[in-house]
Amino acid sequence: MGKPLSKPSREQIAAVIAHARRSADRGPLPAKRAALLRAYCQDVADNDLLSTEPAYLAAAVLSHLSWGRKRRPGTAKIRIFNPERARDGWHSAHTVIQVVNDDMPFLVDSLTMCMNELGRGIEMMMHPLLKADRNRSGTLTGLAPNRRAASGRTESFIYMEIGKELDGGDLERIRQALEATLRDVRAAVEDWRPMLSEMRRGCEHIRNQAPPLPGILEESCALVDWLADDHFTLLGYREYRLRKGRDKDHLVPIVGSGLGLLRDDPDYPAHNLV
Repeated sequence: MGKPLSKPSREQIAAVIAHARRSADRGPLPAKRAALLRAYCQDVADNDLLSTEPAYLAAAVLSHLSWGRKRRPGTAKIRIFNPERARDGWHSAHTVIQVVNDDMPFLVDSLTMCMNELGRGIEMMMHPLLKADRNRSGTLTGLAPNRRAASGRTESFIYMEIGKELDGGDLERIRQALEATLRDVRAAVEDWRPMLSEMRRGCEHIRNQAPPLPGILEESCALVDWLADDHFTLLGYREYRLRKGRDKDHLVPIVGSGLGLLRDDPDYPAHNLV
């Protein structure tokens, strides 16, 4: 459910919808515009919602929804650009970032941390969750507010504005950083259950194979059990073999054991976290 809306917020959203109805056609959307815009704006921070011109919000939201009509399944779609009236039908004093991704945990926090690391403050963010039906090519055949839809998969439509960035190279570097961040989030979320299973398997191995150390063994296993009970965010897993050397020993990764950020997938950039 969306947050309770104040009367000024409801009036502002109604004005946004009115502007959207009068706007130039930006391509058909597979749902009623009013319902989509209301769902999109429902959880926008009051200060952002009330301090932004309704016509501007309508153009920004319709741009994002229209651009998200096609997305390859299982991938993040990212666009960072400076809207121009002649090209895009609207203008912004900020650089705009639009993201469409399968809904999953940690998306907003991860993207916010990524932008902080890049030294780019986020001026405004909107993050509606919408139910999307797509065909095999990734084209939308249905889009509706998340809580009302009977079918479809929940997708995150994330909209951010940052300070104006005119350097094309910097825009591409920001896009690549956001893409890498979303790839990491997907890897960690998709492999969460296998990593949890490996953690519990490791705990059983300790119980059955470790030397009997009264107190220490029980405490160690209790800690692992506590971590596995949703008290720890698993990001990566990999097994290593200890290779004895003349001067020093080395940990050698076991091929095929990597999960999450430490996947062995050749298409996934390895994180050197040894």
